[in-house]
Amino acid sequence: MKKNRKVSLIQPLLIILMAVPILASDLNIVLGEVNTDKFPEICFTISVKDSAGEKIEDLDTSMVKVFEDSVQNNELIIQTLAESENQVAILIAVDASGSMAGEPIDSVKSAIKSFADQLSDNDQVMVLAFHDEVEVICPFTTNMATVKTLADSIKAGGDTELYEGVYKGLDYLYEDKNLPKNKALIVLSDGKDEGTAYSDDEAIEKALEYGIPIFSIGYHTKAEKKYLRVLERMAYKTGGQYNDAPSIKDIDEVYDAVYEQIQAQQSICFTASVFEADSLDHTIHVNIVTEEGTGNTSLVFQSPSGKNKKSNNWLAMAAILIILFSVSYYINKRNKQNAEDEKQRLEKEKESLERELADEKQSQVQPDMTEKVEPDPRYTVISGRPGGQMAKLQFYFENGPLSGQSFSISDGMTIGRSDSNLLTVSDQTVSGKHAKIVVKGEAFSIVDLDSTNGTMVNGQKVSEMSIKSGDQIQFGKVVTRVK
Repeated sequence: MKKNRKVSLIQPLLIILMAVPILASDLNIVLGEVNTDKFPEICFTISVKDSAGEKIEDLDTSMVKVFEDSVQNNELIIQTLAESENQVAILIAVDASGSMAGEPIDSVKSAIKSFADQLSDNDQVMVLAFHDEVEVICPFTTNMATVKTLADSIKAGGDTELYEGVYKGLDYLYEDKNLPKNKALIVLSDGKDEGTAYSDDEAIEKALEYGIPIFSIGYHTKAEKKYLRVLERMAYKTGGQYNDAPSIKDIDEVYDAVYEQIQAQQSICFTASVFEADSLDHTIHVNIVTEEGTGNTSLVFQSPSGKNKKSNNWLAMAAILIILFSVSYYINKRNKQNAEDEKQRLEKEKESLERELADEKQSQVQPDMTEKVEPDPRYTVISGRPGGQMAKLQFYFENGPLSGQSFSISDGMTIGRSDSNLLTVSDQTVSGKHAKIVVKGEAFSIVDLDSTNGTMVNGQKVSEMSIKSGDQIQFGKVVTRVK
């Protein structure tokens, strides 16, 4: 009973000690998303600013206390993202409204290309533009060559949907579970929002909910300078930093500075001594005491699932056997399905060739009695015919979900996001029925099926056009090359 009484006295004292910083709190502390990929190791980023908004760098373990629920963990490691060499997911949101037309948007494109050259091999980048709507320029990728190529497609015009661009950018960062846990959003704008869908408070609340810092760049346009304070507030409240770009020549240097700021973010890691892998919600409390002031904050996270420690060995062995059997069954079933799919594909190609041969024989026997019809104004037809025997062409995808893969093309093949196509490209910029391959004699042509984002051949938007080896074809933002 005496032992229990002692514990009961310690707990209120601990709670009082943890509450003291709250009473004198003058530090702004923002914690990032919790990373439990290597549980029991737990990591999260931390941003600390004083009452004047100045970032406090070089935190050390003498300044920071971390509690697992109510138990202090003394084994902390504090380092920057650059020191930890962890990968980062970065979304670049660009103001592409009418106020950015001309030299400003050209400078932004150049800055994005320079920014991409600084990233590590496994860092992931996405680019979106906001004007009258939010437009995905480049989906998340580790291929910086693709980022630089697609950045040239940004065009300025229309009004400014600043808050919607930030809000949706945060969703893209959070909802993609294949991204690194360390994330950041960079937004460039003059700060003036002309939309009604979201407010700056909603964008800030979303960033805090997801644990994603916003690094803002305030570009000076004809808009009043008071709007730049919105960008300052977004950065301060979410643990990011505000950067001023008074003129075009400053944009490139400012993007370089933002990358250094992201790499300078500090992270705290510790090995859990109280938290267990039980799939339950737990709370991390953080107390900061520095010469600039004190602060206190906390966050709730869900620990990963773990094995039942009370399970008997024979149950574990049984589970392993079941898993092995399931894996073997799945692999066997998948191999059979792949063989069946390949058989069906070959049968379809055979039927297509037989129809072509039948059509050729019919055209040789009977004269062409068909009435000439004026070409559909929706299509621009440019015929091409390789010499000699009909070539076998393939699509080699340079980016997107099929990046690095090749597919043979044939007459009647449809390309699109829908599973009903012979070639399915699961990308949000590709229409359900995007385009179709047509063979006329010995000539291959690509026909756009009134897609939303259009079909481009060698940079030219077309309705129908002949294609040959070496041509570059783009479905929405997905780039493929004919070989």
